[in-house]
Amino acid sequence: VRSLPILAQLAQQAGDTWMRLSEAGGDAASPASEPAQASALRDWLSDTLTAGGVAPLPSLAGALGSETAALSRAGNVQDACGCYYWALRLSDKVGADPPALVRRLGGGLNQRGRLALVAGELRAAEASFRDAFAAFSHASDPVNAALVLVNHATVCRSRARSKQRARSSCRSATLQALVAAGAAVLEEVPSAEEVEQLAEAARQQRRAVDAIRPLRGAQPSFYLASVRQLADDERELGLTLLAAIERSAERGAERGAERAEPAFGRAAESLGRAQALNEELGEAARAQEMARWQGFLYLVGARRERGGGGGRGRTTASSRLTLALRHYDRALSPPAEGSASAAMEECAAACRLDLATFYLSSSGAGAGATAAAGTAGGGHRARLESGLTHARAGLSLLQGRPVASGGGDADDSLVASLRRDLADAAERLLRELIRATAVAGNSSRAETLKEEYRALLSSRTDPKSR
Repeated sequence: VRSLPILAQLAQQAGDTWMRLSEAGGDAASPASEPAQASALRDWLSDTLTAGGVAPLPSLAGALGSETAALSRAGNVQDACGCYYWALRLSDKVGADPPALVRRLGGGLNQRGRLALVAGELRAAEASFRDAFAAFSHASDPVNAALVLVNHATVCRSRARSKQRARSSCRSATLQALVAAGAAVLEEVPSAEEVEQLAEAARQQRRAVDAIRPLRGAQPSFYLASVRQLADDERELGLTLLAAIERSAERGAERGAERAEPAFGRAAESLGRAQALNEELGEAARAQEMARWQGFLYLVGARRERGGGGGRGRTTASSRLTLALRHYDRALSPPAEGSASAAMEECAAACRLDLATFYLSSSGAGAGATAAAGTAGGGHRARLESGLTHARAGLSLLQGRPVASGGGDADDSLVASLRRDLADAAERLLRELIRATAVAGNSSRAETLKEEYRALLSSRTDPKSR
């Protein structure tokens, strides 16, 4: 019994040696003096502890008891974890539970998980991070526990990326065949596994932020980096769910609509969290972007419910349209359209385009709709007027913004695309509105709209007027 504390200390020192070797690389082809000494100490401990009835964990027994264990970095970490485990077993026999030793074990397990993550062994990495989190939690070390949760979230992100790559490669081959056959192709919906891995990454990152939040004064950089990563995770999850919902709405499948409803709530929650986190970080442009996407989500929902028909569908569509307009109002608030950055002005123009397109589609544009509008009152014209107002405002935001010809950058390309799409929407809205006002017998208003229509066409053919 008297020798147990000494053996525990020796096991701890052996673990420290192996961790130092791991941090230094430890991949020597021929054993150096220090690895040889550490190896001898490990072998002696193995024989002594085994004779005393103290065995390592079964999962570590092969690596720790083998005389031919490779002196690789991962092997060194594995040996260190085994030595720390031995030290804990010996300390437990004498009634001691040193937190510092548990913390050492947690550090070794975390390092083992990181090495497995780099090697692409995601299942092994996840298991190591779970054990490391348990060790740091037992040692009452919230900072390192939060760090392990961040690493665990990285495993989930890596799984989601692999699903995305697989979907992208499959889509490329499929799309080529379908396009060659002349089919109208919609982008593939994200898989359920991909969505769940993104959700798990956000959940683990959220746990990390919750763990470090009480200590943000002592760890400001770590806290801000964790919050920023969580905002990115929530954004990616929300936009992935939004893409799935939009594809389901485009396909119009009843079964797809049923599956989209739970995703709708999850998307709204994720995008709302992303907005709140970016506001906490002071990222005004990102917060505005999230407000825009929440508005777009509710527009998609309103369009889907309206297409479903029935009184209940119309009531739900009206409620979602109200929520959409509320989010767009926030995205289009004075800071966004006043003294805003170029990125925020572009986002505001994109909001205007979303609303103009929605009002154009919801008006049932076309000759039949125009004829019906003559007997249906002013609701049709009111929707067209609202859409035209948003298209005008969007074009006004981009007026005077230079667009490089030829080798412009991505921002220039975005401005050109927004301007083109807004002008297209304005043209269509003006044509429909001219027809509707003519059917209603308002000739003076129709003439005014025709003048605006001619001016718009002229501006699109004259680059100097942009």
